[in-house]
Amino acid sequence: MEFNYNDGGRSKYFKGHAGDCVVRALTILLNEDYKAIYNFSHNRIGHTPRNGLEKVQDIYLAKGLVYEEISGCADDYYLDEVSFDFIVQYRDHVHAVIKNVINDTHQKSDFYQAEGFWVKKADYEELLKVIYPNEYYEDDKVDDYSLI
Repeated sequence: MEFNYNDGGRSKYFKGHAGDCVVRALTILLNEDYKAIYNFSHNRIGHTPRNGLEKVQDIYLAKGLVYEEISGCADDYYLDEVSFDFIVQYRDHVHAVIKNVINDTHQKSDFYQAEGFWVKKADYEELLKVIYPNEYYEDDKVDDYSLI
């Protein structure tokens, strides 16, 4: 997958580097202002998101994203061919993928160690089709995201 250097707009507000991948990835995925997402995250968790966040799910769920855990190698899921944007979650990092290009301040070399994907609710069914191509049927449409 190609790589594009993108700090999500952080450099408009702060200098240097930070462990802000949660904010950066969400800013890039939602195409929102970095400072607005930074403040939203800070208010949600009660401390600065500058040094990383352990509770990614609280912020992403509040912004309307849905998570799907995977097993095995992320390269096995043909993600280069998807028509939707998403965030890749690792044990210690997240980054946004926009139009099949990784957008971040650095490229994680172990893409195969991804633990799951965050997508907008509108794209969740498409994600399921990619991850479980032999198991997904039209009858399996998701109607209640609160159970996910």
